[in-house]
Amino acid sequence: MQPTSIITGTGTAFRLRRPLSTSNGFVSDINPRVKEQLDGLERGLEGLLGGRVFDPAALHRDAKKEASAAASASHPLEPEATLGRPLTPQRARGPAIWAQNSLADVLHDASPHASKTYITLAEYVDRVPELSTLKYAVDDALSQDWFTLDETARRVLDDSLPSIRVYLVAYAYLVLGLRDAGAVKKFILNDRLGAPQIADYAIIGAARDLVADKGYNIPRLEDDDGQFVTAIRAAHIGLSTSSFEQGVFGVVADRINDVEHADLIAEAEKTVGPLPLATKRLLALYIDAAPVKITKANVAFFATSWLSQLGGAPTVPTTEAAPPSDDDFDIAIFTDDDSAFTISRSAILCAAQLYYAMVLGDELDAFAVVHYFTHKYLIRGGMEVSDGRLRDDLQAYVFSNRFTDLKTGRLLDRTRPAERQMFYRQVFAHGKAEVPGDMVVNDDFMRMWKTLMLESATYLERAQASLNPDGFVSRQKVMQAVEDLQYNLSTHCIGMATVATPLIHAELNFAIRRILMHPEVLKQVVPIGGTWWRVVERLYMEMKHSTPKATVFYNKARLGHDIIKSIADYDPATFENDTQFSAFISNVDAYITTQSILQDALTDDLKRQQEDIATPVTPVGLEPTGAAMPPAPMPAAVGAGGASTNGHAPADEWDF
Repeated sequence: MQPTSIITGTGTAFRLRRPLSTSNGFVSDINPRVKEQLDGLERGLEGLLGGRVFDPAALHRDAKKEASAAASASHPLEPEATLGRPLTPQRARGPAIWAQNSLADVLHDASPHASKTYITLAEYVDRVPELSTLKYAVDDALSQDWFTLDETARRVLDDSLPSIRVYLVAYAYLVLGLRDAGAVKKFILNDRLGAPQIADYAIIGAARDLVADKGYNIPRLEDDDGQFVTAIRAAHIGLSTSSFEQGVFGVVADRINDVEHADLIAEAEKTVGPLPLATKRLLALYIDAAPVKITKANVAFFATSWLSQLGGAPTVPTTEAAPPSDDDFDIAIFTDDDSAFTISRSAILCAAQLYYAMVLGDELDAFAVVHYFTHKYLIRGGMEVSDGRLRDDLQAYVFSNRFTDLKTGRLLDRTRPAERQMFYRQVFAHGKAEVPGDMVVNDDFMRMWKTLMLESATYLERAQASLNPDGFVSRQKVMQAVEDLQYNLSTHCIGMATVATPLIHAELNFAIRRILMHPEVLKQVVPIGGTWWRVVERLYMEMKHSTPKATVFYNKARLGHDIIKSIADYDPATFENDTQFSAFISNVDAYITTQSILQDALTDDLKRQQEDIATPVTPVGLEPTGAAMPPAPMPAAVGAGGASTNGHAPADEWDF
């Protein structure tokens, strides 16, 4: 069961969080180390921001006059003098947990002196009328705009961390002298000493803890102004599980100083070549467990043997057996790590390019239009060719079946329609082209693509009907549909498809830019003025005696390409970003609109399929969340041929 969060004040929101089991090896909840840092600041070892360490007498005297005299912390603490101290992140090693005389250090030192006669910071704020009124006004202002805040601000200002909110308001009032609720809200959200400072405290402290736990030797790790901390800040690392460790390791990779037996391992590298950090650490363990003394003279021999063993299923050597314990009965959840993850971004980007070429080249029939232009229109004497480059391009394209790759300048052979149709069917199950008997056709793509359209349309419907879409409307099913397509395209857009796709796109690019967009062609084919779309429409009408929807297919190609490219770049952390998720959903919405069916036909069609394969009713509350739609039989018309011959999609089918 996932935790929920209630925002009090003028807004209330039940926040839906993604179950950990529905994502492909990644989770998007807050990282446990980051959460531990925030909880520690909130409650701490014996209090910190929530500790009963402040002087109640401060309510009845002018704290400003005494703040300058508080050179060292006394007990109980003066609120204004204490809050004015810098908040520096927690350290992972050494006797001093925080920088001396920093806010957390002073609060921690005061915690053993906590007394029932002292008050907490929250009690101090509530007992100062003007400050108390300001705090509740700021809470209301944040609640009203809660769902417009970025993910980091929402995690830091969550209602489960009330003392952090109180600290930020009190700091703005006592230290900065802010009295207006709007000004305090802007300080909390935008100023580097507001919520960004709390996130900075949690991220750096958690990063130090992670590095120390992994045993990496990073120079100046505990220096608050050192290179490591500076690099962590510059990396803009997120707080979620799916982004935090990845971001930290990206910074750590270039700053690891050494491992044990670094001199011996460096000597071995002269023979075996450079080794990654993980392998070096394993070799260090082997050196420790070796039955003979390892020296610079023999390390290369032993390292070669150990590395050959590591090529299989290495086990870490140990010098003694561990005693039995209850830990023997723990389980390990089987999730993929980044190195074993099965998603190929290159394959999905290739699919995006192939989709663009498929829609423009063969659904809009740009290839056929160019062929008609060169083999019919020009032969009839429809226009005069006077430009030398156009003449050379036509000569190579028509008589030599070759074209110029505009990116590289090389002459390449033209593709054949049957070849293109074969790869369209392999990757997208599009069309009815014959394929070799041993070629696997991606029959699942159509269903998964439809599922993405349906779940996105459903999300849009619910978001438009909800007062707080970010809180009440779950993104789980959209994310699951994207992940299913990630894996599907990674599996099927492989082999010769990755070789042929750039060639198909290069030919399409040449045909449109060097022929259809040539000024002479534009001037003589559409003399009243226009774009290459108008050229295509004019030639298409002569060729098939019907009017194509050139701009519609162009939009379909562009939007489909952008959607698949977003699928290639997707991980759960990207969809935590409201801007990126909104851009993705907007593209899907525009794509559905481009197909002229919006939600009605698609939704009705897929819901009918679900009803046809309906299973016994599941009790309310036990239904799975985030799962992809079960396989459904495809309508007979779907997937057979894209657009009809006159450029219009049949009204009763969903053309992907």
